[in-house]
Parts: sequence; C-alpha cells; structure tokens
Amino acid sequence: MILQDLEREIEIWEDWKTRYNFYVPKFITEASGKNTIEEWDQDVFREFFEKSNDQCVSSLRQGYFTKSEKEKIKKNWHELAPLLKEIAESQDKPLYKVYHKLKNVIRKFTDQNRKAATNRMIAGLQPELLCTIVNEGNLTHLMSLLNQNIEDCKLKIGSDWFENSFEVLDYYKTHSSLQDPYKLMTYPWQSYDLLRDNDAEIPNNDMSEIIENGYNQEIELLHYKKQIILQGPPGTGKTRLAELIADRLCLTNKIEKLNIPSFIDEQVIKKYCNSKVKIKSARDGISYKILGLESSGVKVESSKGTTYIPKFEEICAMYKKKAWEREGELKGGNDSYSAAVAKHIYRHLELADNPDKEQFIKLLQFHPSYTYEDFVRGIVSRIDEENQQIIYEAENKTLAQFSKVALENYILSQQENEGNSEVRFSDFIDHIIETIDEKGKFMLSDVIYIFYVDDKRFKYKGDNWTAHPNGLNMNFYELQKIINLNLDTRQKIVKEKSLNALTRQHASYYHNFNEFFKTFQKQKHRIQKTKIPLNNYVLIIDEINRANLSSVLGELIYALEYRGKALDSMYEVNGSAKIILPPNLFIIGTMNTADRSVGHIDYAIRRRFAFVNVLPKSIKDLDGCKFDNGLFKTVSNLFVKDFTEDIDYSTIVGDIERSVHLSMDFNPEDVWLGHSYFIYKNEEEMEIRWAYEIKPILLEYIKDGVLKESAKEAIKNIKIN
Repeated sequence: MILQDLEREIEIWEDWKTRYNFYVPKFITEASGKNTIEEWDQDVFREFFEKSNDQCVSSLRQGYFTKSEKEKIKKNWHELAPLLKEIAESQDKPLYKVYHKLKNVIRKFTDQNRKAATNRMIAGLQPELLCTIVNEGNLTHLMSLLNQNIEDCKLKIGSDWFENSFEVLDYYKTHSSLQDPYKLMTYPWQSYDLLRDNDAEIPNNDMSEIIENGYNQEIELLHYKKQIILQGPPGTGKTRLAELIADRLCLTNKIEKLNIPSFIDEQVIKKYCNSKVKIKSARDGISYKILGLESSGVKVESSKGTTYIPKFEEICAMYKKKAWEREGELKGGNDSYSAAVAKHIYRHLELADNPDKEQFIKLLQFHPSYTYEDFVRGIVSRIDEENQQIIYEAENKTLAQFSKVALENYILSQQENEGNSEVRFSDFIDHIIETIDEKGKFMLSDVIYIFYVDDKRFKYKGDNWTAHPNGLNMNFYELQKIINLNLDTRQKIVKEKSLNALTRQHASYYHNFNEFFKTFQKQKHRIQKTKIPLNNYVLIIDEINRANLSSVLGELIYALEYRGKALDSMYEVNGSAKIILPPNLFIIGTMNTADRSVGHIDYAIRRRFAFVNVLPKSIKDLDGCKFDNGLFKTVSNLFVKDFTEDIDYSTIVGDIERSVHLSMDFNPEDVWLGHSYFIYKNEEEMEIRWAYEIKPILLEYIKDGVLKESAKEAIKNIKIN
C-alpha cells in the first residue's frame, strides 16, 4: 500500500479543516505584529491560547494548561511574544532552537511539562512545516505505523517532537496527492486513526509478553479474584508492593494504546544514555551501570566491574523485539547488556507516555473509626445557594466515585463506536462550562441563561427575574432522565410524573436544553467515532484490617463477588440507590498480621479475597541498598527455627517452624519483623533504629506474650556491628 491508497480511505473532516484554514493565518498575522495580549484580536487569541477543547489545531481537553497556568503565562506574555513573532515570521524554515527556547520559557510557568499544549501553540504558527498531531507519543506511533504499512516509507523516528513533526508533514507534502498543507492538514491524524484501528492488539491472556516477571502471580490472581490482600508482619513492604502491582496492572491494560515507539535509533539511545546511571539487568536480577557513550555504542559496567560496549544497532534490535521479556533471546556476548540498555530506554519512554496513571490508582488508609459513610456513600451538609439554608444530601465517597469512573470506561469499551448518552452528556457539560468561561453565560432562550455549573447541577436565571434572583437549579439527574426517556416535547416533560414538580413547571427550559443537547450530539457524531480502550482501575486500601470491614462495606460485600450487577445502597445519589462494581475495578488490601485487629475480618470477607503472604527476606544483594544482614539474621532467629536466608519462606506450605523463643500461640509469619527495619543509610542510623524501633518492638512482644521470657536475654546480647 502507498500513501495515496490510504488517503482514498479518508473522508476529510471538513469542519475541522474549515476552522483550521480560517484561524491559522490569523494566528500568524497576530503573532507577527502584536507584542501584548491586549493588541491581539480577542477572538483569535481565545482560539489560539485560551481554548483547550475543540480548538482548530488540536483538541487537548485532558492535556492543556490549567487555569492557573494560563494566568501565569498571560502575565508573562512579554517573554513569549518575541519568540512567537520569530516563529510566525519563518514560514519556510524550521527553527528548532527557538522552539526549545519557547518550550523552556513556558515550562517556568507550569506545574507539569505540558508538552502537547506547547507543541500546539508552535504548530499553529507554522502550518507549512509542522503537522497537527501535537501529542509526542501519538506522532511517533503514527511514524511507526506508516513505516510498517506504507511501501518504501522509512521515516526516521527521533526523540524530538519538532523534528518528527517536520519529517511527517514533509513526507505527506511529497507523497500525498495534495501538496498544500492547508488542504491535507487532517490527513496525518486521520491516517493515524485508520492505521491504529487495524493495528494488532496484544492478547489479554498473554501475560508473559506484558508483565514483568516479579508480579505474575499476584496479577493473575487479581484477574481471577478481583480483590486480594497482601498480608504479612510489619516491615515487609506490603504497601510498596501494592503500588508496584497497581502500576503494572494499569500499564499492562494500557499497553495497546500507549504510544511508545516500536523501534528507536541512535539519537534516542544517545539521549537516554549520555550520563552515568544505574540500570537493571534484562531479567531484573542484578544491576549494571551505564558509564556513557562511545563512538560505536554505550559503555556499560557489569555487576563485577567489567566493561562492555553493546553497539547502537544491537541495542536497537533488542528494543524492537523487547528481548528482556522473551525467553531464549539472550544468546551471550553483548546480548545481556544491549537488552538491559534497551529496557532502560523503553521504561523511560513508557513513563513519559503514561503521566496520568494517578487517575487509575487510588490509595487510602483505613482506621478504626472508618465507616460506610466515609467509604461508600454518606450524607453531607451544604448551603443551598438559592435560599441560603443548610440542606443535607447523599454523595458518593471514594469507592462509589471510583466505581462510577471505572464503570463508565467499561461500558464505553464494550461499544463499537460512540459512547452512551451519559458520557456524551458529560461532554456537553464541558461544552457549557467552556461557553460560560468565554461568554459568561449559556443561553437557553432569548432571555434565560445558565450562569453556574457544579458537579450535580446547572443554575439558570433571567436578568429580570425578581422571584428567584439567585437563579434556579437544573439538576443533572433530571436532565438525564428527560434524555433517557426521550421526552422530546414540552408536553411530554409536563406529563412525566417521575420528574419533580419544579422540572415540570419549567418544562420549556428543560426542553430547550434537550434540543441544544441533541444538536451537540449530532455534531460530535460527525466529528469522530473511536473505540474506547478498556482500562484497569486499582483501589489500594492500606491497613484494611484496622476498620470493621463488614460494617464499612455493608451490602457491597456481595458486590465484590457479583461484579457488574447493580445492588441497592443505603442512600440515593442523583435519584438512584444503585451501585455497581465493574469487572475492571481491582482492590488490593494490605494487612499487618501482627495487628490485634486481624480478627475483624470474618469468613464472609475472607472468602471474597485472595490472601498473599509477604514475608521477611534478606535483601543484602539488592543494588544500592545498605542492609544489615547480620542483625536481620539474628533477629529472625528469635522467630524462626534455624533461619536460613536462602529460603523463600513465603513459598512454604503450612506453618513455618517456630523458634524456641516464640510463643506457641503465634506463628512466625504473623509477627516476624520485616526486612525494611534493617535498611540504613549509615552505621549511626542503624544504631538509632535498633535502639528506638527494633528493640522496643521486641520487648513489647515479650510483654504481650508473643515472645517468651527467654528472648529477653537473647535480645540483651545483640550487638550492632
């Protein structure tokens, strides 16, 4: 297939092209001649900088500058203006140094590196040179797909978005039937849309290809059971392990839509290997050190101090086939080192492309006073803006909120194209918010308008209203009921008894809203149809046994087992008491087995969770970690008979044989002090840790009858080396 064959499958998005062709020349004119924001045409400035969603170059609804960042940038516009002017005045030559200079200036005023937002500003000023795909991962993914699918396409994928963007647009200009960038401006994105839809997905059950070796068991168990508890004595790193499992679980599910390049070149290698850094081996067992660059490759020091120089082409080959994940790929020679370097680069690109993992992972800690109303749903008080009275209403808490987000994603992922009306409704809410930001109001009629939006309602009024000067509420759940029941006339709304009286009384405004919404739906359908990928969502509950789980979970004890089925909660939110735990929501609890509140977990809870032992172990060989292995062994012998550091005690079936110092009422795996207590930065710190952390716990164990009196003499004789 040649590029023009691909073009024949594209139906150009004319609305986008028309707006692009209208505004971009104006961007160039304004940036070339205006030094201050006040001098800009305000409509053009709003399109160029203020808008995040549905902007003419690229929509960045989830990745644009925040409001506070925009205000900082506008206050310092004098620093941007000369650079924007220089870029706008160069329509035939890319200015890579100026691009990066502008990028660095903008970065001073943002909380995060808003790469795509910055790229969009620059792309909007150089339509002859840069394409409209401003997300760096999406662009490299397109380049990779073109190389794979288009005959004789050999785009050079680098690490610089500006260079990649120039190369892509230049390729389209020279190989497309349309050489004019203003006419073909939609082609790169629409090509990407077509090619990625045909791109092979990674099978969900092929765990060996997508999961690092360390967490296979736990992740497979989560897929089977949906919720697990990592249990073990204090200091074994249960919370950290939960976070690592969650990271890998979410990243695993997103791999098919992560835009990590499928291959790299010498320039990318040089970018990530130009300084000294410790890296993990291909199998994570030991560590190597990158010492820097040589003319032919990367200089790597082994764990034994021997240096090797895997060549650039060897590293590229290992990266392309992801050799660190495949058995039998490492044959000897430089293979281990080239694969380790390739893996190091891949992990950096992976993290760069997945900055928003926090939206998929929530962590909270239970405590003894935690209740259903704190965790699932509860009553809260707020001031009613209309009459300034205190009102009480139910709202979703952590679990119900997170479940709702996961459920929306699950429902959308099961559909071939468009989302359901509820999700499109949320898009319309965003559209109204943006309109209010721009114009101060969203008109429902000639004289009535929406002026305020929160998470549950709109507020609307007329300027001449005297009865309700603060406006009236238009609740989302009432609007969604009208949409879902297809009440498409005012008369139908008036007659619908399930609506509240105020809604029926003001049916004209609700009908007008519904008409605006239907128009918005049609426009959205014409713009783009995409399949939403299924994401995993992970809720980590630290110290899960410290609260009374039966009380905290309530009816959701059953929802844990019957995923995807609606259960009635004790409270209604937005007119519904239903709660659903979807199949893509996973729960990881951590439990300190030495905690006296372990007994709170009854059988009904236990049979709905899988339990994974996380026990103490020697980490003396962990690179970069100072570990007092001698003290760890000595203390371990207080709990375990003839403790041997080479045994993985978490794999032992049945009880671990207890030490003579351990009471018969306790098992070693429940109370044995974990390895994190024995990590230190210097000898003085280890002495402090022994005196004020480890020793007091051991003495407390004697007092509580966990350790026998015989342990007192053994503890007294322990010396810190």
